[in-house]
Amino acid sequence: MSPLVSIIIPTYNRAHIIGPTLDSVIAQTYQNWECIVVDDGSNDNTQEVLNDYVNKDSRFRFYIRPDDHLPGGNGARNYGFKMSKGELIQWFDSDDFMLDRKIELKVEAILSKEYDFALCKSGELTSFNPYTVNQKWKIQSEGNILLDHLKTNIAFTTAGPLFSKKFLNDKNLFDEKVKIGQEWEFYSRLLTYKPRIIYVDKVLYHFRNLQGGIRESIDNEKYLNRCRTDQKLFKFINQSGYFKRRSKLHYDYQQFKFYWCLRRFHYLRRNTDHALAVSNLIKYLKLIDNHYFTLNISRNLFNFKHWNNILKKAL
Repeated sequence: MSPLVSIIIPTYNRAHIIGPTLDSVIAQTYQNWECIVVDDGSNDNTQEVLNDYVNKDSRFRFYIRPDDHLPGGNGARNYGFKMSKGELIQWFDSDDFMLDRKIELKVEAILSKEYDFALCKSGELTSFNPYTVNQKWKIQSEGNILLDHLKTNIAFTTAGPLFSKKFLNDKNLFDEKVKIGQEWEFYSRLLTYKPRIIYVDKVLYHFRNLQGGIRESIDNEKYLNRCRTDQKLFKFINQSGYFKRRSKLHYDYQQFKFYWCLRRFHYLRRNTDHALAVSNLIKYLKLIDNHYFTLNISRNLFNFKHWNNILKKAL
């Protein structure tokens, strides 16, 4: 059995670096794939480059993101999913590289027991001369997977999981209003459904951390967008009932949100006006269970070391 894998790549002004990414797709040992590249409004010669690949190999398909999807990588990813025909879905970025057995090994893994998605390790490419790759993120949780992911103790990049399309079909995909932290938001949301995950203990792709890659710095506007994303995600998790109330995990989740909101408040207080920082702090605090505050204050009212430790962790 060799199910069709849909590889979905959003791109924006990457004509000068997308070639090696597409070549790494062609080099896959697993050959039953389609590669859907969705352009997000490029003004370079991306279309010319992609036309060459489409003419060379009919498994490539090139689209321009339509206006009914918001500008940005998330809109392009969602449109690519809509146009996909495969039973398995692999999102990928336009400046990264697949190792030649990436798709093969993950297809074998996901089909072994009908898992919802298969994860592999990644390598961070920091130099071409000499070619230097560092292993970046941990992907396996030693505790609760959702809480570890929220805390960024583990992290899944866009290119990490190979999904069963059946698992994704009834889910909301990438939030097109999110401008930063979209992977963290998307995968945290998916983890509330308690998916069946299998891990491939190998580095199977390299992502760039170089001049001209798609990683970017954060400004105040993006930070505020990230705050809105946090708040929307926490509300979703609260309503999902994933963490059983009054359980140890529920308490740990409330504590995480408390630390998180203090960290956000600290940044906003230093980099924006005080009123904006306070209004966001209030929005975060409303998403924390009152029982957490009652329990924490009653236990530690005069424990100044406890409150000092909280501030150190948060700030």
